[in-house]
Amino acid sequence: MPNKFSAQLKDLFFDPHNPRLLADVGDDQTKMFRYLITDIGVDDLLQSISASGLFNADPIIVRQRPAGGHFVIEGNRRIAALKLLTGERPQDQLAIPTIPEVSPEFAESVKTIEVESGWPEDLLEAYLGYKHVTAAREWSPEAKAKFVFEHARGDFSNEKLRRFAKTLGTNLATLKRWLIAYLTLKEAEIQRQPLREATSARFIRSLAGGKLESSCNYKMTP
Repeated sequence: MPNKFSAQLKDLFFDPHNPRLLADVGDDQTKMFRYLITDIGVDDLLQSISASGLFNADPIIVRQRPAGGHFVIEGNRRIAALKLLTGERPQDQLAIPTIPEVSPEFAESVKTIEVESGWPEDLLEAYLGYKHVTAAREWSPEAKAKFVFEHARGDFSNEKLRRFAKTLGTNLATLKRWLIAYLTLKEAEIQRQPLREATSARFIRSLAGGKLESSCNYKMTP
């Protein structure tokens, strides 16, 4: 069973394995913070949380961080919004979104939040898959592709992918399209092609008829 506990906001760190992060930034919290508030956007959460507070309907899921504190597996946008509302800023001197004014009491109240850890891998995989992949909630198409690729764990056999597709509530053909998309994006990155050109939903949808292998040497059974 997941373990629920209260955590200090300052001890919660953005997850470098977040599927939204297409480039490897290591544990550079400033780059992840910047990407979440500028490229992904948190304006809706800033308005919602400042007006109504933080609801616990969707859990904030964490894992232990080797250097201390916890990485946020699920809820990175919410953590980014909370950090902004409580006065934290990316240490890059770049522009930030308009932040609603909140009272000192409110800011103090959200510096400690409820989180969960210890989710079984299969349950976590199914939850994230349903929320962000199958239900098309929040994650971009390329982020979904990265999620599927990483959770396939190198096994692209039809048998393995069918089980994974069933867990996610999708089908084998769709799952393969996501994987093809991710491999294509990785090739673009390796070959230093403009990554932005390769990350549109239209581009990924166009890969439906593509080959099931790539020069990255990952192969799937047709």
